[in-house]
Amino acid sequence: MRTLLACFCLSIAMLHANTARAQIIGHRPPYECQHSDLYNAGASTNAPAMIIAALAGPGAGLEFRTCNDGQNNIHFFLREPHPNQAGVCRIAEREIFPASPADMVWFATPFGPNSSTPLKGWSYEPPSLWKAGGYKPIRGELAQVTGVTCPSSSDANYLAVRHVTDGMLKSFVAAWHKAAASPDAFDRAFASAELRDGATPKLKAELRDAALAGNLRIGDISCSDEGCRASMVPNDIAIIFDVGRDGIVFTGLAPIYEI
Repeated sequence: MRTLLACFCLSIAMLHANTARAQIIGHRPPYECQHSDLYNAGASTNAPAMIIAALAGPGAGLEFRTCNDGQNNIHFFLREPHPNQAGVCRIAEREIFPASPADMVWFATPFGPNSSTPLKGWSYEPPSLWKAGGYKPIRGELAQVTGVTCPSSSDANYLAVRHVTDGMLKSFVAAWHKAAASPDAFDRAFASAELRDGATPKLKAELRDAALAGNLRIGDISCSDEGCRASMVPNDIAIIFDVGRDGIVFTGLAPIYEI
């Protein structure tokens, strides 16, 4: 199972635990989603009426993600794509909620960094019952390194990021591709990587084999005061790394547990 960065949601809600420990996936809270549908102006035929209205006019460049939680509530996530900046595409995602016609949320327009447009009938505030239960709306971000026009958020090359700059993202992607280029390159890149949180030499061998076969991709990257880590999917292996003057250094490997 893929873990995503804490507070995000892909379910960016789970965009993962930023700790120095192995990533652990536990029991799902009642309002957490498990499956998603994506809508944009070119693919909104079966979308809820509110989304179809939101994707018309100035909102045509937006995208929506919806999902149902364990209590069959529908969650709405507004995705706001940003143009390619120096080889990195980013999409901001924020949970919003159906509201009265007088309520509104805002999204940026392409006319300037300080320009924004209202999206009426939506609110940033969750239902009172959810708030009483301690629910906090989800926010997150997707990114990918590419030299072309930014694709839809349905593109599999997007990964969830948290506290990751464009330079860090590009450096990690380059370091990973370099390590996966050959057996010798992998061994050099991970020569000093510690086995943490129950990781075994078998886990490292599994990562090596999958990387050389081209069967792994980066699921998410997050950084905190405790360091940085990336989850590799579908094998559920966390790579712990440092960002230094000389670039990316892979410092550890850890399993991602499901309980």
